[in-house]
Amino acid sequence: MGSSQTGGWKHTMTPACRRGKRHILIWLNPPIRAFSFDAGHLQSMKHALGSLSDHCTWEIVETEDAMLAALQRAEFVVCWKFKTEWYRLAPQLRMLITPAAGRDWIDPPPSERDITVIHGTFHGLLMRETLLLMMLAFNSDFPTVLTHQQNRLWERDFFSGHSRLAFQTVTFWGYGRIAGACAHILTALGARVIGVRRRPETEFDPLGVRLITPDQLTDYLPQTDHLVSVLPGEPTNTNIIDARIFSQLKPQACFYNLGRGCVCDEQALLNSLDSGCLKGAGLDVFATEPLDPQSRLWDHPRVIIFPHASAICRHYLDLFCQEFAEHLRTSLLEDKEVMP
Repeated sequence: MGSSQTGGWKHTMTPACRRGKRHILIWLNPPIRAFSFDAGHLQSMKHALGSLSDHCTWEIVETEDAMLAALQRAEFVVCWKFKTEWYRLAPQLRMLITPAAGRDWIDPPPSERDITVIHGTFHGLLMRETLLLMMLAFNSDFPTVLTHQQNRLWERDFFSGHSRLAFQTVTFWGYGRIAGACAHILTALGARVIGVRRRPETEFDPLGVRLITPDQLTDYLPQTDHLVSVLPGEPTNTNIIDARIFSQLKPQACFYNLGRGCVCDEQALLNSLDSGCLKGAGLDVFATEPLDPQSRLWDHPRVIIFPHASAICRHYLDLFCQEFAEHLRTSLLEDKEVMP
């Protein structure tokens, strides 16, 4: 057996040609520490798989060039991005797994290849806390609270005009797994939640969320205190949230974007904030990233900015590894060469 040094820690690689062995190639080495696969994650994976781990060989690489060179022997690939032309370099590829929830960076496999592509589904558990933080900040006018504290001002009447989520309506445009996880915590706080789906199968989901189609959205915008976009960045969604949408919201509503930045007309958003039509905006994604340092969004007093970081925390890759291990376990148990 040979060993390979990667990122200051060693992992062992055995030949993938042995019968019943499945070769797993892992390329997760972005500049963000929370997204980087390390020795601890590998040990957790092996522990989760138990004896099935004996049927796996592991190869962890740091660079794109190293990943491309290793594709020929890879049957399972874990990565952040995968280009169309790379599939021809991976003749044994069975499964492509990515932590990302969005479909932006993984090109679909050729139709004639039997390759399963799996995206992470754990993000809502993390993103909902970021959304809640933003909502509570706007509901309480938290910047003013801090100003009062800094000025040693005991101003109780200031809170008299504030509302609470228990008396508000939250509308999610793009009601999928992430929005559902957010709705779980919001309904527990008493909020009325509406979810916009292209093809809702029922009128209400198990949480009591009212499910509507995009065509019905205009009927519910005037009731909405918080509009949350979790829309994907499809071409048909470009600038779909515009001045017309903002003008139909309840006066002093708040807008949040946790999906993709291209769906929001940022100039229309700024105009709605300046006019007082919107109370505030909590933004995690932007039309161009990183956000231009000259953008007025940075300095706007009623904007909260996260740098595409609503899910980033030290638990991110641990949650992904749990999902990855379960997918791998299922595949190995169904593999007749591994479990004859």
